[in-house]
Amino acid sequence: MVLDMACGDQEACRLRALGICEGARLNVVDARHATLVEVRGTRVALGRSLSEGITVRPLGDEADPPAAAVVASHAASLPASLPASLAAPAR
Repeated sequence: MVLDMACGDQEACRLRALGICEGARLNVVDARHATLVEVRGTRVALGRSLSEGITVRPLGDEADPPAAAVVASHAASLPASLPASLAAPAR
């Protein structure tokens, strides 16, 4: 789930228009050359610099703790790139 987007206003507006916004659920499809994510049934390719500014919380089967607690407790251990930080279990 997307928690925050640290990018410029124009980039954030463009991402929100594509369905990538705070609270959106997305899955990483591929991360070889660009980060390809699927959000709300649509695949979107993001460049590395843009994808690194997106803060996410992996989704799991367990009860979801408050987002602020997850970010604070895992901020140091999260990888710099979006693909690893979005690794959500397949459903």
